[in-house]
Amino acid sequence: MGLSIRLAELTDIPCIVVGLKGFAALLQHELLPDQQLALGVERLIADENTDFLVAIGAHGGCVGFLQQRYRYSIWVSGPEANIEDVFVDARSRKKGFGRKLMDAAIAQAVMRGCKRVTLDVIETNYGAVKIYEQMGFSCVRRRSVSEGDPVTEGRQLFMVLTLT
Repeated sequence: MGLSIRLAELTDIPCIVVGLKGFAALLQHELLPDQQLALGVERLIADENTDFLVAIGAHGGCVGFLQQRYRYSIWVSGPEANIEDVFVDARSRKKGFGRKLMDAAIAQAVMRGCKRVTLDVIETNYGAVKIYEQMGFSCVRRRSVSEGDPVTEGRQLFMVLTLT
């Protein structure tokens, strides 16, 4: 199955909003109305310190997205990237699309001169943790989160991939 990954454009906002809603449903979180989400995504697409990457399937439709933010880190004396959200549509999972989004995000971070890429993941998201570890990410910190929340209860892993 063909797949392309590219930086999001304004025409991709509806796809990203659908993905955000799917992600929120998965985590059982409430979200803002679609129009407010769309305005937020538009603002982030225009932000030079944010990248949205979209995965486009062989049919030409969007099957997933990744949001990555950039900042200067005192801890590495240089820029770092933080992968904030990764989402692949349920019908498109287990086909390597998430990994391809991650590969593209890491390539963007390298292109921007980042010294590391960071992300947070709930430790019970075993599939994601396994992929991140295979890609070279290592867990540098664990913390308890969301006590009483059956979806996200457990520990959140802070994972790092050193680039330079």
